[in-house]
Amino acid sequence: MKVNICEALLRRSVENHILTYRHNHREDEMLQEKFALYQRQIRLVDHNIHMAERRFEQHAKIDLGFVVTYKHKPLEPSKNHRFYYASTNKNWTTKEYNVEPLENVLQHKNLYEFAFERRSRQYIDELRQKFRSQKHRKDRFMRKTQSLIRDDLDRPNDWPLPEHARLHLPAIHPTKFNSKFKLQFSLDY
Repeated sequence: MKVNICEALLRRSVENHILTYRHNHREDEMLQEKFALYQRQIRLVDHNIHMAERRFEQHAKIDLGFVVTYKHKPLEPSKNHRFYYASTNKNWTTKEYNVEPLENVLQHKNLYEFAFERRSRQYIDELRQKFRSQKHRKDRFMRKTQSLIRDDLDRPNDWPLPEHARLHLPAIHPTKFNSKFKLQFSLDY
């Protein structure tokens, strides 16, 4: 009787584990589908907001003569509104818009372009000066080392010549062939 009760409890426990796993797996799949739908909707809303901002900027620039610029600022918590996810608010940003007349922007742009052109000219002049100094140093080095360069490297061929002759010394122990201890010269051809 006790064995049957233990087996039944064990079987029921395993079935409960299997059922719980299936239920959790189904719930995870449903949550992932819902989360994907929410992410898609959030992206769609972001895209619509971005396109509306672009249309507004073009309308302000073309029709009204204003230039709309913005910069991202970190979101600061207010006293009367509580964030639900306080750990992520460091990544949240808001856009701060700035509207200026087109003439001011063009004038500022022209000043910026003038400064940029002046700086690029200075940079090109510095590069030319550096190149000139390197060339001058190279020429001075070549003039100093001209006397160290061998002139026989300029010859087009490397044929053996009499000045390249080897000196054959006699053997230390005299043999019957070399008994007179005389120096012999030969040319290497």
